[in-house]
Amino acid sequence: MVRGIYIAASGMKLQEARQEAVAQNVANAETPGYKKQRVPSQSLGEFQAYLVDALERAPLGEVTLGARPGGTVTDFSPGTLRRTGEPLHAAIQGKGFFALQAEGGEVFYTRDGSFGPDAKGYLVLWGVSGGEEKMRVLGRDGQPLRLPPGAQGAHLTPDGRLVAGGKEVGEIRVVEFSEEELRALVRRGKNLFAAPGEGEVVDPRLRPGYLELSNVDPAGEMVEMMALSRAYEACQRVIVAEDALLEKAANEIGRWS
Repeated sequence: MVRGIYIAASGMKLQEARQEAVAQNVANAETPGYKKQRVPSQSLGEFQAYLVDALERAPLGEVTLGARPGGTVTDFSPGTLRRTGEPLHAAIQGKGFFALQAEGGEVFYTRDGSFGPDAKGYLVLWGVSGGEEKMRVLGRDGQPLRLPPGAQGAHLTPDGRLVAGGKEVGEIRVVEFSEEELRALVRRGKNLFAAPGEGEVVDPRLRPGYLELSNVDPAGEMVEMMALSRAYEACQRVIVAEDALLEKAANEIGRWS
């Protein structure tokens, strides 16, 4: 009976972790480039149960010891595209990530292409915090892209070139990761990822004037949230029932022995 309480409690913790992931998905449903996350379960182990009588014991099957959160898994499937008409906005067609550099020099990766120039002419990701974090967009050479002073008509081309004043300023850096490297990416905010390696720099294939939205289905996430809530409540009821059995065992079995 005590084992049943621990199994139900582990189930509650699992559903709680899943609810947090779903809530994060819903909160970022409108965040460009956001990738939804899921929490898989990890077994705490199993044991073989037997029915024992005076002469022999008969196997009943394996009984689980419960489950726990197995980390967080990110779904990197592409989101839908939305036309903005902004010449420095871009969505990646196919796989890959834009490379960004923070003021401290750390490199991040994102599918959010809501770019624009800052006061110094650097091309930055405005979608992070209104441009306040100064995430500079890197060029193919690994250096931040910068527009010449007074340049007019700045825009991105489908092959990733940054053009201003009729002249090419640089080429945007797009990086692809293998499946193993994708699993190693670490979230650093709403739509940013950090990578242990550098990935492979590839030829950009962009959709200028568009942004990739999140791959979150709000309706599906709400259905998932309700299912998780019911599962959590079911685990609660199991604990109440197990507690009642323990009380009965303590108060009545001892009385008749």
